[in-house]
Amino acid sequence: MLPSQLFQSAANQLCTAWNTQGNNTYKWEWVTSKSVFAETLGGGYLAMCNIPVPAVSQLPDMLLVKAGTGHDTDGTSAKVLSGNACSSECNDEVDIACVPAECDHPIHFYDYHIVYLPSYSVPTLLFTGRHKDGIMLDWDLLVADLPESYRCIAHRPDARWTFISQVDHPHLKRPWYMLHPCQTAELLQLMLKPDGSNAEVLRTEHSRQVYLMTYMKAWFSLVSPVMHMHLESD
Repeated sequence: MLPSQLFQSAANQLCTAWNTQGNNTYKWEWVTSKSVFAETLGGGYLAMCNIPVPAVSQLPDMLLVKAGTGHDTDGTSAKVLSGNACSSECNDEVDIACVPAECDHPIHFYDYHIVYLPSYSVPTLLFTGRHKDGIMLDWDLLVADLPESYRCIAHRPDARWTFISQVDHPHLKRPWYMLHPCQTAELLQLMLKPDGSNAEVLRTEHSRQVYLMTYMKAWFSLVSPVMHMHLESD
C-alpha cells in the first residue's frame, strides 16, 4: 500500500517518466487539490485531458484491427487507422500517440485522472469520455472504446461493481468512471519485491524515490491498456 503523504512524490515520478518519453504528445500534469480533505487524498491528482481516442463503434470495418493479431477481419495485414491524419504504425489496437485531435475518422475525447483513494491506499484511474460536441459518452460507447480483451470483462454481469464503476470524483465531486482498485494492492504486492513496503527500503531519499518509481511503473502497467497507453521499460 502507498501512504497518502507519498502519493504526490510517486505521482511526480510517473509524470517525469511519461513526459520525458519521446513519443508522447500528451502530458500528465499535477493538479493541487482544493478539497478540504486534500491531505487525506494525497494533496492532488495527475491529469491528462482532452485525449482523442478512435470511436471504435463508429469506425468503418476496414479500419478495425482485431485485438492482438494486427490483422483485419479478412486476415490481411492492417493498421489501426488509415488516411492522411492517422497513418502511423501502432503496436497496440489503438495508440493515442497515433491519433491527432484533427483525425478524419470519428473520435471521442477522454480526460484521465490518477487520484489517491485512502480507502484502498493505492493510486486509482478515473476517466470520463465525451463526443466532439461535448455530450458525455454513455456506458455502452465507453465500453466499446476499450481494447477488445477489456470489453469482454466489461460485459460480465458484475463488471459495474468490480471492473469499471461510476463514482463521485473525490476532488471535483462530479460523476466519473473508475477502474476499480479492489485488487490493486494485492497485484502490486506480487509484482514488487516482498519487502517493498518495509521501512528499510524507504529509509533514504534516494531509495524512496527509486521505490516510488518502480511502484508507479508497475501500477501504470496495470491500468495503461485501458487508456491505450504504454510506458517504455528502462
